[in-house]
Amino acid sequence: MQRRCVICDSDQGPRVAGINIDVCGLGHVTYAMRCCAGCGLVLQDPAVPPELMARHYAHFAPYNAFAADEPPLTGTSLRMLTMINAQSLAPGRVFDVGAATGGMLFHFRREGWQVGGSDLSPEAIRQARDINGISLTLGSCEEALTDQRDLDLITLSHVLEHMYTPRPALAAIHQALAPDGHFLLETPCLAEPERCAPGIFSMEHVNHFEQITLTRLLHTTGFAPVSIEIGGDNPLYPVITVLARKMATPQPDTGSARDNNLAFCAAYTARDNALWHDVQTRLHDVLTPREPVYIWSAGVQTSQLLARTDLMQHARIVGLTDRDPRKQGFTLESLPILPPDEVIAAPHRILIASYSFAQGIAADLSARGVTPERIVHIY
Repeated sequence: MQRRCVICDSDQGPRVAGINIDVCGLGHVTYAMRCCAGCGLVLQDPAVPPELMARHYAHFAPYNAFAADEPPLTGTSLRMLTMINAQSLAPGRVFDVGAATGGMLFHFRREGWQVGGSDLSPEAIRQARDINGISLTLGSCEEALTDQRDLDLITLSHVLEHMYTPRPALAAIHQALAPDGHFLLETPCLAEPERCAPGIFSMEHVNHFEQITLTRLLHTTGFAPVSIEIGGDNPLYPVITVLARKMATPQPDTGSARDNNLAFCAAYTARDNALWHDVQTRLHDVLTPREPVYIWSAGVQTSQLLARTDLMQHARIVGLTDRDPRKQGFTLESLPILPPDEVIAAPHRILIASYSFAQGIAADLSARGVTPERIVHIY
């Protein structure tokens, strides 16, 4: 699918990455990243077809809760609450677009906010209701905000990077806010390539912003940033958190991050190649040739691991597993995705393929009786 830039509508600019991976339930997926010649936005072009991505979100994306406990106060939730408190925003009506299971809304409610939100996943909405006592609307941003008016705050936490056409969504947000309302968002930020993890150009992220392109998008859709922070504790990449007030009309902005983002992509590509080389070396150090092994995790990071290393040739992968039961019974690179209990009961070692959740997975395996010698770390 060819895409024009979502900020300046240009279809020009150099390709900065090309990806070909096998994804659970979807098969082989191919896409590329382009740096827009007009404004510098880094975007998927050609992109994963929207209908394929919709299937992924509906059935396989890891945005559900796997425990019925109180949701943790994540770094994103804490940053957002801290930012609005620093601006002395009084609690009112908040609507979270892409709320998943309502974890962030749970903590806003504790601060005195009247909460509402939406998500594309029926399962996430069920869990928000059953686990967190929060009622969400099923549907896209535009669909969910159709009947909303005079909201005090709309939040968009790690959603903007997933939107193929964000302008209609931002127009719906603008219309649903009160005249003095605010828009609070967080998204990955193209900054500090030296601290980025391998594979940040994930299949799910069709837009990659930094301060210049994000500010330009906000100005031209009727929002004026009042607070911007870059950093955060995300293990994969820096994030940019922005609180913006609603303006009466959009404002022109011709800022471009083209040169900065081309430099970022060049530096990150070198780092990404070096990181995968290190992973490849590690695999050969910890696994003997043709050693039978299971892989724990069947997400996109595992897809990247199998595409960027010779793990499938070096070891004998018996199968994969994932704590998400929706993935069990499918395959990844023709390898079966098995129930976790079956893998734990088997004698072979278990390789943790998730970069983001490696420590948590290792702790869970240890709690379930898997000895340290059976757990293989590669990052």
